[in-house]
Amino acid sequence: MSSPRPEDPSNGYGPFAHLTAPNVLLYRAVMRAFLVAKEQFAVHLRPEEVHAGLPSDVRPGELEGVVGALDKLVEWGNLRADPDTGRVTAVEDFYRKRFIYQLTREGEAAEQALSAYDEALGRRGALQAVALHDIVTQLRVLLVLAAEEEPDPAKAHLALDGLASRFAALADNARAFMGSLQRTIDLHDVGEEVFLAYKDQLIQYLERFIQDLITSVGGSRG
Repeated sequence: MSSPRPEDPSNGYGPFAHLTAPNVLLYRAVMRAFLVAKEQFAVHLRPEEVHAGLPSDVRPGELEGVVGALDKLVEWGNLRADPDTGRVTAVEDFYRKRFIYQLTREGEAAEQALSAYDEALGRRGALQAVALHDIVTQLRVLLVLAAEEEPDPAKAHLALDGLASRFAALADNARAFMGSLQRTIDLHDVGEEVFLAYKDQLIQYLERFIQDLITSVGGSRG
């Protein structure tokens, strides 16, 4: 009895293949379950343990759905499968497909990269909010200076310089956003779940930006 053999990493996307596969939300939730387990010093997980640790909105109704996801992640190199001999109580059990699963080095590295990407997106949104706030602040400074009979040239220069740098940061953020959008458009074969997940993230990003903009404009009028 042998465990499923990982695919050659040179074929496809290796441990990142699940990002463009159907049921991507399930695959990501399964990988997060392994990361959480490792933080709690649990190295191996059985399918029923993974099933129990999944969020209810992505948890398959049957255990076989989780087993299928685990086996695909083994094929892509994210997980390793070993025969589960700990529960063998009869001769028949040797002929049943029973495995325990654990993270591979490649799978853990892929999850770390994805976590860094998600964190970078969060930082980008935070920087965006800061940039909008600072733009309002610098505009207020310029309004005060413009109302003076003899505006201080040094203060005006500092305010304009700060305003230009914040607009540049906001423009960089917009270019990065459009670049990520174009890369997603270029993925012609993404599944419906991938598209829907990306659409939800896109809408949330735009809603946050609009809310930050409304808040900044409202605050500037107060």
